[in-house]
Amino acid sequence: MADLCCGRGRGKSFFLVFVATMALSLGPDEIGLFLQPDWKRVRRVFLKKWRQIVPKSLYTLNKTEQCITWLPTGSMLFYGPRNITGALDAADDSQLGQDTTFIIDDEAALRCSYTMYTNNLATIREPSNVRFYLTASTPRVGAYKRLVTTEGHKLFRGKSDDNPYLPDGYVENLRANMSAEQARRELDGEFISLEGKIWKTAKCDTAWPNGNRHDEFTGYDKTRPWWLLCDLGGATGAYVAIQQTDANFRGRMLFHDPVWVAVADFCPSSDASASRAFRLMRDHFGIPAGIVGGADINTAASTDGKTIAYFAQEIFGNVPIYPCSERQVDKQIQYDLMSFLVCAANNERRFTVARDFVALDQDSRRGVREMFEEDAWPDESRRRPSDFLPKNREITVQHVRDALLMGAAKIMNPPDWLQSQNPAA
Repeated sequence: MADLCCGRGRGKSFFLVFVATMALSLGPDEIGLFLQPDWKRVRRVFLKKWRQIVPKSLYTLNKTEQCITWLPTGSMLFYGPRNITGALDAADDSQLGQDTTFIIDDEAALRCSYTMYTNNLATIREPSNVRFYLTASTPRVGAYKRLVTTEGHKLFRGKSDDNPYLPDGYVENLRANMSAEQARRELDGEFISLEGKIWKTAKCDTAWPNGNRHDEFTGYDKTRPWWLLCDLGGATGAYVAIQQTDANFRGRMLFHDPVWVAVADFCPSSDASASRAFRLMRDHFGIPAGIVGGADINTAASTDGKTIAYFAQEIFGNVPIYPCSERQVDKQIQYDLMSFLVCAANNERRFTVARDFVALDQDSRRGVREMFEEDAWPDESRRRPSDFLPKNREITVQHVRDALLMGAAKIMNPPDWLQSQNPAA
């Protein structure tokens, strides 16, 4: 499993074509798969580069079958889009049934799917002296970064400046027309978030009080009460366990208000029902001191068995529930509390993450820590007028973001005129 993360113009596509020809030359039993994000890039990038680089006498191109036969050995190279039109599940499974000896995936950061990667990896099962899965892309924070930094991957880096064949002034002109952060990603090949990042001042890799990682509060403390923050999302809900501690740092009190510590989250990509999540949380942490959740927990005095209040009663017993409505005023309160989660006034960080924070669904990677790193504003053209914060299917961290903001409004830092309703006071 190898990955090539470089700036623009580094020569990634050229290199991938070269690697494909070398792999096909190993023998007649090689079967390769060359993937692009969509058909447009297949035609305009892969096939264009292939024709520029490879002599016509060495291959036959069958556009109908979408494959190339490497004449020196008779090996086959199939090509096509990585993401097909339709549901995401269909895209993830698009290569099932294929038998390959190697896979090359260009611009892999675009709509990267860990499920698709795993399914494609499973197709590399034919006999060969060399089996590999090679991705190449301009780096992007998110699913692709998590993939290439996973154990077992070999990561290669490169800058646009490393290519001596680029036109004179190419890099300099681009750098002059980009922001500093964009240039670091697009030209220097660094994994960074761009200006759209929402939580710019969050520092989960820096120890509290300068950052949001609480090394003194190592993990869940069974001697302290805990609260459950949740946002129902059907298959993709979010559930966060938090506790509180004082602001004592090495013998001195930094401020009077408590410091809140996220100790665990459960943010699965499927089957995030309240009943399943509550049972999991109960098994790990016992009974919460209170539950903060979305509007549907306040639907009626008598439930029909589908609301979060019903499952809370069934699994936890008589636990206080603090609902957040979807009224504009409540949305505005939550929006106003965004700074609380990362850094309050005077650098007083009152929301932190335990040093040994636990993700109860490690594979989904759509929890608290990912939110701080990846949550970003979409293009204004895709933002609905009623949205205070970005909402769409592609934002995988929006549910945990909403759960934390609701928790801030109801438990951790309610407005002064709501202090009397604060159950943690």
